[in-house]
Amino acid sequence: MSSVRGTALHGDLDRIGDDSPLPEPAKTHVAVSTLSSANIASRLTAIAERMPSAVAVIVPAGHDSGGKYQYRRYTFAQLEEDSNLLARGLWQLGVRPGTRLALLVRPSYEFVALVFALFKAGAVSILIDPGMGRKNLLSCLDQVRPEGFVAIPVVQAVRTLLGRRFSAARFNVTVGRRWFWRGPTFAQLLDLGRRVGDAPTTAGCQPD
Repeated sequence: MSSVRGTALHGDLDRIGDDSPLPEPAKTHVAVSTLSSANIASRLTAIAERMPSAVAVIVPAGHDSGGKYQYRRYTFAQLEEDSNLLARGLWQLGVRPGTRLALLVRPSYEFVALVFALFKAGAVSILIDPGMGRKNLLSCLDQVRPEGFVAIPVVQAVRTLLGRRFSAARFNVTVGRRWFWRGPTFAQLLDLGRRVGDAPTTAGCQPD
């Protein structure tokens, strides 16, 4: 089990639905079971079909009037639907199996949904911590040469300002507010997925 502050993938994928009180955000964990199947996305689909209303992801949502921590809960059905929509949106952008996409998003529901969407689209996910520092971040990106960035605004700003350094990055999605660069936001990618309901949601569903 790995720890990530502020987001919880709620319980083992095969032991879910516990609605017991949560600790404060500083003690919240992300927990993913060791899966027998190599395709995590297909496992999500199976769980969502079996128990759609069970809680999949929990994220902090501020405080109530009394100062008590509040949390937002997302079910497996929601996570399945959103990751399908995102995968369809990525497919419409031109992402295909093997496309290298750098994912630089803070721990959140959006991060979890995007991870599953990238699996479903067949993309090669390059997971990099945006907080590792500019020099280390650029060094990592230079080595992997991503074909696109699914990232927070500050990363997209750096990518854009560096110009030719990441000229191969054609598939760019902003998680947050988009400023002076092109490409859809997270919300726009969801909307694109809704408009193309028959597009594939997993790699290799249909030919180009």
